[in-house]
Amino acid sequence: MNFYVWWLISVVASFTLGLQDELRMTKDAADAGYKINYLKYSKISNDLNSNSSKINILKLFIPGLNIFSVFKRAYQYNQIRPMVLDELNVLGCLEEMTLEEKKEYQKKPTGLNALLVPLKVLIKE
Repeated sequence: MNFYVWWLISVVASFTLGLQDELRMTKDAADAGYKINYLKYSKISNDLNSNSSKINILKLFIPGLNIFSVFKRAYQYNQIRPMVLDELNVLGCLEEMTLEEKKEYQKKPTGLNALLVPLKVLIKE
């Protein structure tokens, strides 16, 4: 029983930390005045490494390895953080935010809000 509790805790923790990393990338783009086109981003990501996403999902369910892999990805992101926006721009995954989106984002500049701002503006229209 104890193993299942620790397994569940590690799965939830690794999923949460992984989501936090994705939101940090979104926030970095929004801080620079851009939004990420996730349709293009996911298509390019799948084209470059089609098995990688399946392996990463499986890693989330292996206790110990899941936490290690999330921390490894966070470390790798921190190493390339200054270049991420340039790479996303070259790949065509960045779109400039409209003035309305920038104003909405500035009200609460968080990663989650950066993800939701385009949807909020679309709903208002």
